[in-house]
Amino acid sequence: MRIDLNVPYPQKDEVKKLGARWNPSKRVWYVPDGVDPAPFARWLPAESDFNLRAAEAYLVRSPARCWRCSEPFAAVGLLMAPGFEMRDYDEDEHGEEVRFWFRHDEWAFAHYITDLPPAVVKTLKSEAPLYRPAFSKTTQTTYWANHCPACKVLQGDFNLFEEPDGAFFPMSVNHVRRMKATRLAMPFEAVGSPSFGIDEADLLPGVRSPRTERRRDVASERLRQTIFVKPPVGQSTPLPPRRQGGLMGRLKSLIGGKR
Repeated sequence: MRIDLNVPYPQKDEVKKLGARWNPSKRVWYVPDGVDPAPFARWLPAESDFNLRAAEAYLVRSPARCWRCSEPFAAVGLLMAPGFEMRDYDEDEHGEEVRFWFRHDEWAFAHYITDLPPAVVKTLKSEAPLYRPAFSKTTQTTYWANHCPACKVLQGDFNLFEEPDGAFFPMSVNHVRRMKATRLAMPFEAVGSPSFGIDEADLLPGVRSPRTERRRDVASERLRQTIFVKPPVGQSTPLPPRRQGGLMGRLKSLIGGKR
């Protein structure tokens, strides 16, 4: 995963020699994927409180209905691609707390989000203004939540992400295909929890990856092989040649050979 660095201008040549690269659009030096970050320790940013991070993430819209007024609306969710990481805690042999990142190889939505980095917040304010922090009386916490565009009431994350057949807990491929994804232009981080209610996210419109294309090719090939073409009126459907297997087939083969 790419790591941004805090590099004073006089030290730019030093990090460049170590393998760092310059991002002109963000105006930041960074450690690219595959490069050991250890030599860059003094330029690494202070560890944040974010417990979720993903190099690939999507802003997803899914059809939903308001629980209060029943008006339809497009709910917003933040989808993390396989390979996302979640920070966990353990104790070493001396009883000291040890933090580590655990990699997940599934798709997951981030929900009950309480904090996001400024770049993601800016995108949400522009692309999804009705997805914003709000106080939930049910959980007695403030988190990033959807709001009905008609009656403005908060739409709880439990119903959207945890209930089967909720907006982000699809129970069919057709449901997945009614959703729409837009890839975030930056790595994703958040304070929140992962929701693993989606298995077929690589079929979701807007998700692009080699794995996605392979799955779509396989699905198209299976569909092509199962297409049944109805013959014109008056013609019968040709049947495949019958195989002569088993004992009778072998006997007929021997008799024919002797002739």
